[in-house]
Formats: sequence, structure tokens, C-alpha cells
Amino acid sequence: MGKIKIIILREYLTRVKKKSFIVMTFLGPILMAGIWVLPFILATMNTDEKRIQILDDTGLFEDRFVDTKTMKFTKLSIDVEVAKANLLKSGDYGLVWIPKTELSV
Repeated sequence: MGKIKIIILREYLTRVKKKSFIVMTFLGPILMAGIWVLPFILATMNTDEKRIQILDDTGLFEDRFVDTKTMKFTKLSIDVEVAKANLLKSGDYGLVWIPKTELSV
């Protein structure tokens, strides 16, 4: 048992005394926290109001889009090609088109 203990102790000390082990012991958790926190910070930094046009051909989702501080929704009832052309002229942020589909079960 003495030889196994000596081998384990030697292997442990050679791994722990490396610079990379010491650096990653402190840097690893900081990097992991940054991966989680950075997207949140970037998402909350943008407080500009964005206007989104909603073109719902089904009529099922019109009431689901509720205005917030940063998002304002404009409901449209025109053709999708006309809506695309108007989007470029209006300067709105985006267009959500929900096409009417025929589902048969």
C-alpha cells in the first residue's frame, strides 16, 4: 500500500503544481460566469424602441402581441408583398407574417 500512496501523491503534486492548473482553477469559473452574464448584459443594454409590423392571415394571433416598453406592434391587413415594400420605406424593425395554412386531419 505504501507504493500506491507514493505514486498517487507524486501524480497529484505534478498535476497541481503546474501553472495551467492554478490559472484554470481561478480563470475557469470566471469564464463560465462570463458566458452566462455577457449575453444578459448585451440584451439589457439596448433600450431603443423597436416597431414590429404584424401580418396575421389566420387571425388567431392578433391579440397575442402586446406592446412593451421596447417593442411596439402594428397590426396590418394588407398583402404580404405590399407589407414587405412598406417595411423598407417605414424604417420599422421587422415584419412578422403568419400565413394562413390549410390543415386537414
